[in-house]
Amino acid sequence: MELAIMQPTYLPWVGYFDLINSSESFVFLDNVKFEKSSWQTRNRIPINNQPHYLTVPVRGSRNQIIKDVMINDDINWRNKQSATLDMAYKKHPYGRWMLDIVLPLINDSSLNNLSKLNIDLIKSISKAIGMSSDFYLGSEIQAHGMKSFRLIEICHHFGSKRYYSPIGSMDYIEKEGAFRDNNIEVIYQDINMKEYQQAHVDNFISQLSIIDLMANLGADGAKKYIDDLNQVETN
Repeated sequence: MELAIMQPTYLPWVGYFDLINSSESFVFLDNVKFEKSSWQTRNRIPINNQPHYLTVPVRGSRNQIIKDVMINDDINWRNKQSATLDMAYKKHPYGRWMLDIVLPLINDSSLNNLSKLNIDLIKSISKAIGMSSDFYLGSEIQAHGMKSFRLIEICHHFGSKRYYSPIGSMDYIEKEGAFRDNNIEVIYQDINMKEYQQAHVDNFISQLSIIDLMANLGADGAKKYIDDLNQVETN
Protein backbone atom coordinates (compact mmCIF):
# COMPACT_ATOMS: atom_id res chain seq x y z
CA MET A 1 0.00 0.00 0.00
CA GLU A 2 1.20 3.50 -0.88
CA LEU A 3 0.66 6.01 1.92
CA ALA A 4 0.87 9.75 2.54
CA ILE A 5 0.40 11.60 5.84
CA MET A 6 -0.21 15.33 6.30
CA GLN A 7 -1.74 17.73 8.79
CA PRO A 8 -5.16 19.02 7.67
CA THR A 9 -4.57 22.51 6.24
CA TYR A 10 -6.92 25.16 4.89
CA LEU A 11 -7.65 25.03 1.15
CA PRO A 12 -4.16 23.58 0.52
CA TRP A 13 -1.88 24.23 -2.41
CA VAL A 14 -1.38 21.91 -5.38
CA GLY A 15 1.46 19.98 -3.74
CA TYR A 16 -0.84 18.74 -0.99
CA PHE A 17 -3.16 17.22 -3.56
CA ASP A 18 -0.22 15.71 -5.40
CA LEU A 19 0.41 13.62 -2.26
CA ILE A 20 -3.24 12.57 -2.18
CA ASN A 21 -3.15 11.75 -5.88
CA SER A 22 -0.01 9.63 -5.44
CA SER A 23 -1.23 7.53 -2.53
CA GLU A 24 -3.75 4.76 -2.05
CA SER A 25 -4.38 5.88 1.52
CA PHE A 26 -4.03 9.35 2.99
CA VAL A 27 -3.90 10.06 6.72
CA PHE A 28 -4.84 13.44 8.19
CA LEU A 29 -2.39 13.93 11.06
CA ASP A 30 -4.88 15.69 13.31
CA ASN A 31 -3.41 14.62 16.66
CA VAL A 32 -0.25 16.75 16.75
CA LYS A 33 0.32 20.28 18.07
CA PHE A 34 -1.58 23.12 16.43
CA GLU A 35 0.57 25.87 14.94
CA LYS A 36 -1.15 29.23 14.88
CA SER A 37 -0.59 31.45 11.82
CA SER A 38 0.37 28.39 9.78
CA TRP A 39 -1.20 26.79 6.70
CA GLN A 40 -3.59 25.09 9.11
CA THR A 41 -5.58 28.34 9.25
CA ARG A 42 -4.84 30.14 5.98
CA ASN A 43 -3.96 30.05 2.31
CA ARG A 44 -3.56 32.41 -0.62
CA ILE A 45 -5.43 33.55 -3.72
CA PRO A 46 -4.54 36.35 -6.17
CA ILE A 47 -6.24 39.72 -5.80
CA ASN A 48 -5.09 42.79 -7.76
CA ASN A 49 -2.09 40.84 -9.06
CA GLN A 50 -0.84 40.08 -5.54
CA PRO A 51 -1.20 37.02 -3.27
CA HIS A 52 -3.95 37.63 -0.71
CA TYR A 53 -4.38 35.55 2.45
CA LEU A 54 -7.66 33.85 3.36
CA THR A 55 -7.64 33.18 7.10
CA VAL A 56 -9.89 31.23 9.47
CA PRO A 57 -9.96 32.79 12.97
CA VAL A 58 -9.67 30.31 15.83
CA ARG A 59 -10.13 30.15 19.59
CA GLY A 60 -7.80 28.89 22.28
CA SER A 61 -4.08 28.66 22.86
CA ARG A 62 -1.07 27.46 20.92
CA ASN A 63 -0.90 24.33 23.09
CA GLN A 64 -3.95 22.70 21.53
CA ILE A 65 -3.98 19.54 19.43
CA ILE A 66 -5.15 20.21 15.87
CA LYS A 67 -8.34 18.17 16.22
CA ASP A 68 -9.42 20.23 19.25
CA VAL A 69 -9.12 23.68 17.69
CA MET A 70 -12.43 25.52 17.38
CA ILE A 71 -13.26 28.28 14.91
CA ASN A 72 -14.00 31.74 16.27
CA ASP A 73 -17.35 32.63 14.74
CA ASP A 74 -17.67 35.75 16.87
CA ILE A 75 -15.74 37.23 13.94
CA ASN A 76 -17.83 37.57 10.77
CA TRP A 77 -15.24 35.83 8.63
CA ARG A 78 -17.48 33.44 6.69
CA ASN A 79 -19.56 36.10 4.91
CA LYS A 80 -16.54 38.29 4.26
CA GLN A 81 -14.44 35.45 2.89
CA SER A 82 -17.29 34.18 0.73
CA ALA A 83 -17.70 37.65 -0.74
CA THR A 84 -13.96 37.86 -1.39
CA LEU A 85 -13.93 34.49 -3.14
CA ASP A 86 -16.99 35.36 -5.20
CA MET A 87 -15.46 38.66 -6.29
CA ALA A 88 -12.13 37.03 -7.10
CA TYR A 89 -13.40 34.02 -9.07
CA LYS A 90 -16.94 34.45 -10.38
CA LYS A 91 -15.66 35.51 -13.82
CA HIS A 92 -13.03 32.77 -14.13
CA PRO A 93 -13.60 29.99 -16.70
CA TYR A 94 -14.54 27.48 -14.00
CA GLY A 95 -15.01 29.90 -11.12
CA ARG A 96 -18.67 29.20 -10.46
CA TRP A 97 -18.06 25.43 -10.45
CA MET A 98 -15.26 25.84 -7.89
CA LEU A 99 -17.30 28.23 -5.74
CA ASP A 100 -20.22 25.80 -5.68
CA ILE A 101 -17.87 23.23 -4.12
CA VAL A 102 -16.16 25.31 -1.45
CA LEU A 103 -18.63 28.03 -0.44
CA PRO A 104 -21.31 25.73 1.04
CA LEU A 105 -18.69 24.32 3.40
CA ILE A 106 -17.14 27.67 4.28
CA ASN A 107 -20.62 29.03 5.02
CA ASP A 108 -21.71 26.03 7.11
CA SER A 109 -21.62 27.33 10.68
CA SER A 110 -22.04 23.78 12.01
CA LEU A 111 -18.49 23.16 10.81
CA ASN A 112 -17.10 25.00 13.81
CA ASN A 113 -14.07 22.73 14.28
CA LEU A 114 -11.02 23.78 12.23
CA SER A 115 -9.82 20.27 11.46
CA LYS A 116 -13.30 19.14 10.41
CA LEU A 117 -13.70 22.13 8.09
CA ASN A 118 -10.28 21.60 6.53
CA ILE A 119 -10.82 17.87 6.06
CA ASP A 120 -14.29 18.28 4.54
CA LEU A 121 -12.94 20.85 2.08
CA ILE A 122 -10.02 18.62 1.11
CA LYS A 123 -12.25 15.59 0.64
CA SER A 124 -14.79 17.53 -1.43
CA ILE A 125 -12.10 19.03 -3.65
CA SER A 126 -10.40 15.64 -4.11
CA LYS A 127 -13.68 14.06 -5.18
CA ALA A 128 -14.49 16.95 -7.52
CA ILE A 129 -11.22 16.60 -9.43
CA GLY A 130 -11.31 12.81 -9.58
CA MET A 131 -8.95 11.56 -6.87
CA SER A 132 -9.69 8.19 -5.32
CA SER A 133 -7.42 7.90 -2.28
CA ASP A 134 -8.96 6.54 0.93
CA PHE A 135 -8.89 8.98 3.86
CA TYR A 136 -8.18 8.28 7.52
CA LEU A 137 -7.66 10.25 10.75
CA GLY A 138 -4.40 10.02 12.65
CA SER A 139 -6.35 10.38 15.90
CA GLU A 140 -8.07 7.06 15.19
CA ILE A 141 -4.75 5.22 14.80
CA GLN A 142 -2.58 4.13 17.72
CA ALA A 143 0.67 5.88 16.82
CA HIS A 144 3.04 7.76 19.11
CA GLY A 145 6.48 9.33 19.14
CA MET A 146 7.97 12.30 17.35
CA LYS A 147 8.44 13.07 13.65
CA SER A 148 9.34 10.03 11.54
CA PHE A 149 8.84 7.55 14.39
CA ARG A 150 5.14 8.42 14.58
CA LEU A 151 4.93 8.16 10.77
CA ILE A 152 6.55 4.71 10.90
CA GLU A 153 3.90 3.48 13.32
CA ILE A 154 1.18 4.70 10.97
CA CYS A 155 2.88 2.93 8.06
CA HIS A 156 2.97 -0.27 10.13
CA HIS A 157 -0.74 0.14 10.92
CA PHE A 158 -1.52 0.04 7.19
CA GLY A 159 1.18 -2.45 6.27
CA SER A 160 2.64 0.17 3.95
CA LYS A 161 6.09 -0.26 2.42
CA ARG A 162 6.02 2.95 0.36
CA TYR A 163 5.61 6.41 1.85
CA TYR A 164 5.13 9.67 -0.07
CA SER A 165 6.68 12.69 1.62
CA PRO A 166 7.05 16.43 1.02
CA ILE A 167 10.62 17.32 0.07
CA GLY A 168 10.81 19.57 3.14
CA SER A 169 10.78 16.51 5.42
CA MET A 170 13.81 14.91 3.77
CA ASP A 171 16.40 16.23 6.23
CA TYR A 172 14.86 14.81 9.40
CA ILE A 173 13.67 11.59 7.72
CA GLU A 174 17.15 10.82 6.38
CA LYS A 175 18.85 11.91 9.62
CA GLU A 176 16.66 9.76 11.84
CA GLY A 177 16.88 6.79 9.48
CA ALA A 178 13.71 5.17 10.80
CA PHE A 179 12.21 4.49 7.38
CA ARG A 180 15.43 2.91 6.15
CA ASP A 181 15.69 0.77 9.30
CA ASN A 182 12.12 -0.44 8.78
CA ASN A 183 12.57 -1.18 5.05
CA ILE A 184 9.99 1.42 4.04
CA GLU A 185 10.69 3.16 0.75
CA VAL A 186 10.34 6.95 0.79
CA ILE A 187 9.34 8.90 -2.32
CA TYR A 188 10.01 12.63 -1.98
CA GLN A 189 8.11 15.20 -3.95
CA ASP A 190 10.15 17.16 -6.46
CA ILE A 191 7.42 19.40 -7.78
CA ASN A 192 7.94 21.32 -10.97
CA MET A 193 5.32 24.04 -10.67
CA LYS A 194 4.65 24.87 -14.28
CA GLU A 195 2.69 27.98 -15.10
CA TYR A 196 -0.96 27.66 -16.03
CA GLN A 197 -3.30 30.26 -17.47
CA GLN A 198 -4.47 32.49 -14.62
CA ALA A 199 -7.43 34.69 -15.55
CA HIS A 200 -7.25 38.36 -14.56
CA VAL A 201 -3.60 38.14 -13.44
CA ASP A 202 -0.84 39.98 -15.30
CA ASN A 203 2.06 37.78 -14.15
CA PHE A 204 1.78 34.17 -12.97
CA ILE A 205 1.64 33.75 -9.16
CA SER A 206 2.86 30.38 -7.91
CA GLN A 207 1.98 28.30 -4.84
CA LEU A 208 -1.59 29.47 -4.37
CA SER A 209 -4.49 27.48 -2.99
CA ILE A 210 -5.75 24.61 -5.14
CA ILE A 211 -8.93 26.60 -5.73
CA ASP A 212 -7.04 28.91 -8.10
CA LEU A 213 -6.05 25.94 -10.27
CA MET A 214 -9.63 24.66 -10.18
CA ALA A 215 -11.18 28.00 -11.15
CA ASN A 216 -8.83 28.35 -14.10
CA LEU A 217 -8.58 24.78 -15.43
CA GLY A 218 -11.68 22.95 -14.21
CA ALA A 219 -11.82 19.36 -12.98
CA ASP A 220 -10.13 17.61 -15.90
CA GLY A 221 -7.51 20.31 -16.34
CA ALA A 222 -6.66 20.39 -12.63
CA LYS A 223 -6.36 16.60 -12.46
CA LYS A 224 -4.09 16.49 -15.53
CA TYR A 225 -1.93 19.28 -14.11
CA ILE A 226 -1.46 17.34 -10.86
CA ASP A 227 -0.88 14.06 -12.72
CA ASP A 228 1.98 15.74 -14.59
CA LEU A 229 3.84 16.98 -11.52
CA ASN A 230 7.25 15.36 -11.16
CA GLN A 231 8.56 13.24 -8.32
CA VAL A 232 12.01 11.90 -7.53
CA GLU A 233 12.59 8.66 -5.70
CA THR A 234 15.10 7.95 -2.93
CA ASN A 235 15.63 5.33 -0.25
